[in-house]
Amino acid sequence: MKSLFKTAPIPVALGLFCFLLFRPAYMACLRHQMQVRLPQEWAQLSTNGSFALLVPQLFASRYHDEAHYASRVHQIFLHGVPHNPYWREDRSPGSWVHDSVCFYLLAGISLLFGGNLNLTWIFTTALLGALWFLLLHRVFWWWCGRHEVAIPLALFSILFPDLYIWLLDINFNVTTNWERYAATFFQHHCTIRPQFYRLPSLFLSLFLLCLLLLKTWQFASRPQRYILGSMLLGLGYGFMALVHSYEFVFGMATLTVFLGTAWIFPQAKLCRANLIAIFLSALAATVGYAVFMILSVEPQARKDSLELMGLVHSHRPYLITLIHLLTAGFGLHQMRQETDPPRRAVWLLLTSAQLAVFLCRNSQVITGITMQPYHFIPMGSFLGCLMLFLWLSRTLSGKPWWDKRLGIAASLLIAVWAFSNEKASAERNYLMMGMPRDTEAALGWVRDRVVQDSLILSLSMETNQAVPLYTSAKVQVATISVPVAGPFSKEKFLYKIAQLLKTCRVDVDRFIQERWLLPKDLERVRTQGYREQSLLQKVDTLALEQGVWFYSYMHGNLSDQPILEAQQRLKALVTEVPPLKGPYYFWINEKDTPFIREPPERRGGNLVYRNNSVRIYEF
Repeated sequence: MKSLFKTAPIPVALGLFCFLLFRPAYMACLRHQMQVRLPQEWAQLSTNGSFALLVPQLFASRYHDEAHYASRVHQIFLHGVPHNPYWREDRSPGSWVHDSVCFYLLAGISLLFGGNLNLTWIFTTALLGALWFLLLHRVFWWWCGRHEVAIPLALFSILFPDLYIWLLDINFNVTTNWERYAATFFQHHCTIRPQFYRLPSLFLSLFLLCLLLLKTWQFASRPQRYILGSMLLGLGYGFMALVHSYEFVFGMATLTVFLGTAWIFPQAKLCRANLIAIFLSALAATVGYAVFMILSVEPQARKDSLELMGLVHSHRPYLITLIHLLTAGFGLHQMRQETDPPRRAVWLLLTSAQLAVFLCRNSQVITGITMQPYHFIPMGSFLGCLMLFLWLSRTLSGKPWWDKRLGIAASLLIAVWAFSNEKASAERNYLMMGMPRDTEAALGWVRDRVVQDSLILSLSMETNQAVPLYTSAKVQVATISVPVAGPFSKEKFLYKIAQLLKTCRVDVDRFIQERWLLPKDLERVRTQGYREQSLLQKVDTLALEQGVWFYSYMHGNLSDQPILEAQQRLKALVTEVPPLKGPYYFWINEKDTPFIREPPERRGGNLVYRNNSVRIYEF
């Protein structure tokens, strides 16, 4: 029995890898069964194409964002770098450097599947799940010394990981808490969980950050000086800016606080020289990246992009963040009770992380600006929950009744519980996992017949998001997501749309009225779309068009005024800008036909493709 537990982590990790392939495989089978057995009902679905995870229409789930990010991975195959996937003329370094490390890692894996991004996402999720398990098992086993404790805790951690990101995300809304934990542990409704599996952030980016924190702890807890190694590690913190901005800021904040605690708590016996070398190297890399981005991005594009990403001017603190100070107090209490110096260093590092997330979520008190500080919550909650599990592993390891048989029983119970969740998730979500059949067929035609980087015009954001993801063509209109498209000015964004509307001879007033909603109407549409997806497995493509076409609110001013002003500016631009010149293609979905005032044939358009709901003209 003892040797069984010693060799168990690798087989369990392999089993976990296979386990995480089950849900997508089962969903694909369910879709095939319905298509064969119920062809009429299947034909009525708005997602009646081939099975896919990366579906832009799922705007109420994590797969919507992941489809955007996958389109940048696709650009690596086309151009060698993750360019702006929408605008073919945007090739500046400032448009693709951000977040590029994760995209290159995913592109490397995608080579195994011939560039198939859906298979890449499925495989990477399973692979990262196995790697996370091995990492957490190693941490728990080193901490408590017993595999029969470490294995079930690590298994639970990776099969129900959303507990880690919700634990310190305090919310006083009973309904919200119920939906979170019911979805985490009992696959409530059709919500696509775990949220922790989202690629590249958090699943991949947080894994890389945890490796940096682990190596920082190793260098800090050893008495020997490793200056060169510490400087290289510090560069890793700087390169996190190329992984994800929030992980980068949180990592630098944690490192800074950890360096300060080395003097405040000398009983931790940290190697200050190594920490100083890590910090200075990280700071140098940060300054270099900041200078690069300042020189690479136009000032107006930088200003507007930050505003679109949620920049808010405020000095108000978030009192709910006191939970991080309470968690830090728990960490300090455990550190003072700990007699082993390396373990004291662990408690101090985790305590520093809680102090860091508290500072990150309240930095506006001093700076006067903040930008979506809730993105720091999952990282702080993850490391706070890790504190709890370390304490639990030590507690269980000291209990004589927790023997190997109980460890096996607990592991099996967790696996069966998770399997039930995965099965329920597949059965409640499989109807949504696919593109519309006609859209998929049209994308296939574009992929086979259209020259790389050709321009496709479309009045559908569903199409504008799918074309760069599944073909080599480009579009006129980008998603409003700055992390995907890269920095851009609001004027440029509206100018591109104005060119589209003028070239396609669109009824501008009607288009704006139906596709550019004011904040209150937008909230209603998004709420309805979320309910339909989570309760009915229904994908409302009209809600997608209304919910993501334009920026429908500004975080710094939630009134209608900024949107009304932007709408007027768009109308003015339509009268000012010249129409686009060929060659280009005009993709018309059936739902977009009412906006078009003049048939494409009158303007010299040549119909080159047609199916039941899509027409494509060549100009």
